[in-house]
Amino acid sequence: MTFTTYVLVASVPEIVRELRDRINPGPSRKPKPPEDAGTEEVTNGARGFRPGVPFDIDALDGADLLFSSLAYWCEVQDIDTNRVGRVWRYPLNHPEAPGSIRGLINDDLAPVYEVADRLLTVMETPGWHEPTGMGRNLAGLLKRLSQRYPQITEVLHDRQRRAIVA
Repeated sequence: MTFTTYVLVASVPEIVRELRDRINPGPSRKPKPPEDAGTEEVTNGARGFRPGVPFDIDALDGADLLFSSLAYWCEVQDIDTNRVGRVWRYPLNHPEAPGSIRGLINDDLAPVYEVADRLLTVMETPGWHEPTGMGRNLAGLLKRLSQRYPQITEVLHDRQRRAIVA
């Protein structure tokens, strides 16, 4: 099924929430110490077993990439992305994206909803024209993310059904 750009944009906040919910794998997915680790070992100067990262960094990365892509398409259309809440931004001296949104600082999704609402409001304006590559960019990103996180496709199908009913 092909999704409209409107459905893709409208789905972003829920998909970001879904991905961020995946960050903490829970007790059943925590790595187990290797058999030969013993009760204590020295790792990088610290004592004790260090099993590695206890959460899914790819989910966090995907959520931030999706949010920053949405913010980018706002900026392309001169939609203000300031005062949307606590977000992680590129430094003002960044050579390619000075001050642009890079991701969320914490689990507060209000900035994602705000950016999506601002973009959807402009998209609903009579005479709005989609910037070249916007739909293709968002669809490609969501396709790559859905290969690892299939629940993303369910969110898109649900949003598509709601758009048809409305």
